Amino acid sequence: MTTTPTRAPFGTWRSPIDAALAAAGRAIPSWPAYVGREVWWTETRPEQGGRTTLLRAPEAGGSPVDLLPDPRWNVRSRVVEYGGRSWAARPADAHRPLRVVFSNYTDQRLYALDLPAGPLERRAPYRTP
Repeated sequence: MTTTPTRAPFGTWRSPIDAALAAAGRAIPSWPAYVGREVWWTETRPEQGGRTTLLRAPEAGGSPVDLLPDPRWNVRSRVVEYGGRSWAARPADAHRPLRVVFSNYTDQRLYALDLPAGPLERRAPYRTP
């Protein structure tokens, strides 16, 4: 089936592509890094208002794990607007669990999460003396 183009004055043509359709799409992965033997990355989710979450691919395989499924967490930072990773992780050792620290976009504070199942720990934002 073909359609015939419609002529319309400048600025009056109605596009079948609206803003919602243009903004919708697939999750956008960024900032991949190894943490121990796992791959971690952030992922922007258009269907959640552009929120960015942190994921990891389990070493044993399987589906990626969303480390911050609560939509109130948004792993982004305004510190380096033109780039820069908004999370860092320290692998576990014999005395300490795996810890990830991330910046939450809403309040720009740093949060620490001990894995595998620790609660989020609030840390004061870094301030220079």
